[in-house]
Amino acid sequence: MTELTIALDAPAPVASAEPAVFVTEREVLLASAAALGGPAVRIARRRTLWQALFVAPIRPRAPRRTRRPDFIEEAMMARMMQRL
Repeated sequence: MTELTIALDAPAPVASAEPAVFVTEREVLLASAAALGGPAVRIARRRTLWQALFVAPIRPRAPRRTRRPDFIEEAMMARMMQRL
């Protein structure tokens, strides 16, 4: 058998628990952009822009005049004529 000798005076080699981590330029730029944030755009403004571009304009409906039946019109006219 081969003999294995270890010097007790020498410090034991310490193995690092964490492997080396490399960070690319793109990761740094992405993290910086996320930390700084973009310009604040309100949701209402985004919704308005979206509707202006893609949604058909909604026209307000013209007010409808409800027409009374003829027999009521005639009765009202007769009552007004009697009052004169």
